[in-house]
Amino acid sequence: MLVYVKGEGIVINEPSLVALNRDGTKILAIGRQAAEMVGRTPDTITIVRPMREGVIADFVVTEGMLHYFIGKVQGRQRIFKPEIMICVPSGVTGVERRAVTEAAISAGAKQAWLIDEPLAAAIGADLPISQPSGHAICDIGGGTTEIAVISLSGMVVAHSIRVGGNRIDDAITAFVKRKHNLLIGERTAEEVKVGIGSALPPKELLTMEVRGRDLVVVLPKNITLDSREVAAAIQSPLAQHAAALRAVPGATPPALSASLYRTGMLRAGRRPRQVPARRRAAPAGVVTFRGGRGVAGKSSLLNAVQPELALRVKTVSEKTQKGSHTTSAAELIRLDFGGWVVDTPGLRQLQLWDTRPEE
Repeated sequence: MLVYVKGEGIVINEPSLVALNRDGTKILAIGRQAAEMVGRTPDTITIVRPMREGVIADFVVTEGMLHYFIGKVQGRQRIFKPEIMICVPSGVTGVERRAVTEAAISAGAKQAWLIDEPLAAAIGADLPISQPSGHAICDIGGGTTEIAVISLSGMVVAHSIRVGGNRIDDAITAFVKRKHNLLIGERTAEEVKVGIGSALPPKELLTMEVRGRDLVVVLPKNITLDSREVAAAIQSPLAQHAAALRAVPGATPPALSASLYRTGMLRAGRRPRQVPARRRAAPAGVVTFRGGRGVAGKSSLLNAVQPELALRVKTVSEKTQKGSHTTSAAELIRLDFGGWVVDTPGLRQLQLWDTRPEE
């Protein structure tokens, strides 16, 4: 739960977790206090997520959680009811939108407005969305991932999938259970993701000690995970992100596609950030060409390069799709959209623009 107050900035940044008693009739802890209880509670306490994948799963608990956060922002003096604006995924239904509005008003808000998450992220990043030019944004949250193209203060194309950071945590938990016969908790999986998680196997191998319960001997056990294992574990949710990213450029009007080629894409989540472009020096024997910034799309990429290079890019792409050489979902994104240095064994003859942020 992220709460922003005009003139004060972000005042609350806590997990959307609630600790309940056994009967579910009393709230024991909310936010960070409830997160510290995950995996350590007795049978009399249950940790729940009242909002799952961007929508309300439990109306009563959500109302109590919102009431707590509103009171925490207002303090002891609650003379006037606040007017609040709530971010919701772009793919939610009208019924789900009304449920969020009713929960906010029941929690003590005077009036509640709803805004789509990609639009809110673009406003927060101070993008010139009122201009007649396209701006692409990818907002990766805990329960959902939002990809949208914004122009003239509205979303021209929007795509929402219910795959986010929580699904990546689940993938790490399932991988450790399947390969090492070790059961780990949600907090441990998130620590692994933040500590050594990577979409691609890094050149420098990172390791981390993980503790859990051995499913064979039913005793505590320690193992060592490396970054290559974590990268392999999270390929399934990354592939779903890749499919969503491919869907948006294909549905974007041609006029906006040209502006996206120039402006690139804003990635949001932990910290909204415009991905800058920087060019690396081309080593000997490597063909270098400008593949564009952000979501240019494969067709735009092929049209942008020289004709003699277009056939080579197309051939490499077809080999990748047919499985002629091993590649990951993240590498497919880099090839399709351009703007990345392609460094897989089968693609070393090409070098694109690197849009990764400076270290």
